[in-house]
Amino acid sequence: MDTLLKALKRMKPPSEPKINKSDPNMWFIYWNHDVPFSLWHKHQRMRERIKVYDNLNDFKGEKREKNAEFRRQVWKYSLEVEKYNPFAAEMEEYHTIVSGVKIEEEKIEEAEKIVIVPGKGDTPLFFALDLFTKSRVRKTKNTSTLSAYKTTVSWIKKYFEVNSVTDIRCHQLTRDHIAEASLLRFDEGTWGGKKYNNEINQAMVILNWMGVEGYIVKNLANGTIEKMEEHTSIHEWYDRDLAVIVKQELRENCMIVYRACQFTYHLCIRSQKELMMLKARDIDRYLKRIRFRKELSKNKTETYRDYSEEFEKVLDDLDFNKIPGEFLLFGRGGVPGLDKAGKNTLADLFRPIKEKLGLGFEYTIYGWKHTRVVHEMMKGADPYEIQHLCRHGDLDATQKYMRNFTISLKRIYKPEDLTF
Repeated sequence: MDTLLKALKRMKPPSEPKINKSDPNMWFIYWNHDVPFSLWHKHQRMRERIKVYDNLNDFKGEKREKNAEFRRQVWKYSLEVEKYNPFAAEMEEYHTIVSGVKIEEEKIEEAEKIVIVPGKGDTPLFFALDLFTKSRVRKTKNTSTLSAYKTTVSWIKKYFEVNSVTDIRCHQLTRDHIAEASLLRFDEGTWGGKKYNNEINQAMVILNWMGVEGYIVKNLANGTIEKMEEHTSIHEWYDRDLAVIVKQELRENCMIVYRACQFTYHLCIRSQKELMMLKARDIDRYLKRIRFRKELSKNKTETYRDYSEEFEKVLDDLDFNKIPGEFLLFGRGGVPGLDKAGKNTLADLFRPIKEKLGLGFEYTIYGWKHTRVVHEMMKGADPYEIQHLCRHGDLDATQKYMRNFTISLKRIYKPEDLTF
């Protein structure tokens, strides 16, 4: 413990990233970073110098200077705001091993503490949960509410199944079990903050019923399990492996959402409104450019952007030339037509796909724009070209996408992976 306290006292934040130009042919960015205490036994020093080369040497002259400074700012943001840790993967591997040992030790401890209590408290928990579900069937007419209770029961059961404790009795149930079970689902990325909080409320209803029915002596619903912050506007990018899986699933089961993702990726769509109100006449196939009408754009100005040959193929597949100019490309039901689609049309179509693949709330259709930006960075595109592509008023707006670059900076994708 004394060693740990000393380690915590001496730890310092990462130094500010700097550019090393000592070798004119091989610039690199560097900073000093503390080695996590649990990894000291694996490293010679407690603070190490980290070097990254990125694409600093792909440009010349003023462009090289600007790009190098931009990349330095990317790393500065990653370290200061996103708390990027170059030892994260090594730490995860270490903690996986340690956690495995700890879980086994806790199982042995719990087994030694079990005391059988006569009466309803000795009822198998899974049996009691099934009785709760049956009681809801009799009392609840709303099918959505009943479905929600069944979902809550299923993840509580899953927690014990994963931990191989399917024979647990009601009197052995604790609030920690419920908290850990819900956090397990949250950490899997299948829930956002709002979903987590709703499920906790459902679990409290179940615990209250168990208390009333006498399956637990102490009502575990009394008290509070900490709620999560509810995020509403986080859009994660799709890495190579996940993109392949999602696109295949969409092609096979929902071409409407697949098309929406294609448009968002190739045109860097800035909002749901912009996509849903896009008309066939806004796309000029002769000039190979698209018009973003001022009434739809965020800055209320009409702008034009050229599109790629890849997007031409998307239009061919859509049989675009047969679509009347006044038709919305994503009209009612998500298909071309004069009538507007409902606000949540595309999200509702995407939801079952996300649930099937176990995607969290942060994976959205809009996330394909972020994916395009990350791909452009991987290609070594000039920051100002990305700014133009995204129709940002200044470079600062473009740099907001840096949160994704902590993932992509060291990845090397093949050219065929850097497209939709």
